[in-house]
Amino acid sequence: MALDAVQNRAWNPALVDSSRPKQHRTAKIVATVLSVLPALAPAASLTLWSAQQLSVDPSVAALTGPFLPQSATAGTIPATAADRGTGPEASRTIVLTVMTDGGVQASLMQGAGTTLDAMSTIATAARVDGDPGAESVLASDPATLALEDTVAAMLSKSGIDPRDDLVELGVGFVVLRQGDTAAELLAGELEAVPGLDTVGPTESGWLWRVQPSYVDAGKTDVVNRVRLVDASGKAVSAVASDGQNVSTEIPAGDSGRRVVLAERSDAGWHAWLDGKELKATNSSWAQAFELPESAGKLDIRYVHPLHAVMSLVQLVLLGLTVLLAIPVRARRGRTGAYRDEASLQKVGRSA
Repeated sequence: MALDAVQNRAWNPALVDSSRPKQHRTAKIVATVLSVLPALAPAASLTLWSAQQLSVDPSVAALTGPFLPQSATAGTIPATAADRGTGPEASRTIVLTVMTDGGVQASLMQGAGTTLDAMSTIATAARVDGDPGAESVLASDPATLALEDTVAAMLSKSGIDPRDDLVELGVGFVVLRQGDTAAELLAGELEAVPGLDTVGPTESGWLWRVQPSYVDAGKTDVVNRVRLVDASGKAVSAVASDGQNVSTEIPAGDSGRRVVLAERSDAGWHAWLDGKELKATNSSWAQAFELPESAGKLDIRYVHPLHAVMSLVQLVLLGLTVLLAIPVRARRGRTGAYRDEASLQKVGRSA
């Protein structure tokens, strides 16, 4: 109704005041803007969403960065790892592939098989930046370095226990894809890595489960995506996830403890304990929140920075749509010609 009134004011000749051309011009501008806005707002929203999804800034690659998750090859994740990846554990899986040149490609995957980060010649080439002839490889960020160091430790044949690093990444399983003799030799080497329990061969390749290094593992037998840590940073226990969010009860604990997510530190993450918002912090590269000693209901979720703005825009558009859908009785204005004719008739009667 409001938009109809503005349109009528702007374009109905019967309501035009020839003595105020500026006012009429302003009414036309306002009417034009209000007409374009309902179509422009959805287009802008789609553009922002597309730009965010297709952002490929190579300097911020990985876990919850702007890289578009890519579907993994069918069968890359064994059923056991996929079930734990989509369940309350939300465990990640490192998938190793022996390349034809003898190198090893490592991919970090979540859920039923979406790639979060990858280490290979192709992945390294994605970080090449600069003009032709002056290219340079951008340095890996701390999260990607953590993945690189963890994989290097597992393949080093040095007997290093990589479990603390795997817990930090939220990795509960390691998969070596089936291949030639080189893959079989690597499988034998992984058998000797401390902290890896052999599950056995699967249709996707050899599978190992990471032994949790929590102080109190409780009922879980696999590494979770979210964990509680003490004041020194030692993983105390696992926390159940609800998809990408967290909504669960946690027990009381010692002073200085934190809840840590295997996600990059980001201002969009928010946490509450019994409805009271927790102070955000970090654990190295990972997002964390300070916890009090008391038990309670823990809720964690990611809130997009533009969520409030986009919600307001959607409400405005919904209101405009409802207003435009209400039938309004058209008013027939008196045209200029009709007024001139009436004036002539009045003059004739006077004469």
